[in-house]
Amino acid sequence: MPLTRRALLLGFGRATALGLAALAGGFTWAFFSEGHGPSPHRRRSLGPLAEVLARVEASREGFWLDTAHRVLIVRDPDTPDPGLAAISLACTHLGCTLRPGSGNRHLTCPCHGSVFALLGDDGLGTGIGRVLVGPATRDLDRLRVVRVGERLFLET
Repeated sequence: MPLTRRALLLGFGRATALGLAALAGGFTWAFFSEGHGPSPHRRRSLGPLAEVLARVEASREGFWLDTAHRVLIVRDPDTPDPGLAAISLACTHLGCTLRPGSGNRHLTCPCHGSVFALLGDDGLGTGIGRVLVGPATRDLDRLRVVRVGERLFLET
């Protein structure tokens, strides 16, 4: 039986529809298998307590820029043991990794220029991670630092 133009187009259309259905099914499966909605917290290891505290204490600025986890670890007397807080280094505009700028007083986004307070009070009465210049409109996310024995973890 010769292959007609109609049969070819029909076969191509069916294959395209099956491919799109498979793709949509894959995205649906990924969405629901990730557990969107209420889920237990995930923990990522920061390292031994003594090592993390030494890194924070060793810096002149009083923070540790942990690029491996894309967080800034700072002393925070308002948090329970171990007295540390973590601020995400992901810009709240589009997620680019922030960099310290202007004498380590601000975090700057290299992608679109958003600026966030780094050392808390910068004369404007802003807190650490507060957005100072847009296009970002939301302050940086805070993560809990949890102590388990003699190790510290980021809780996300």
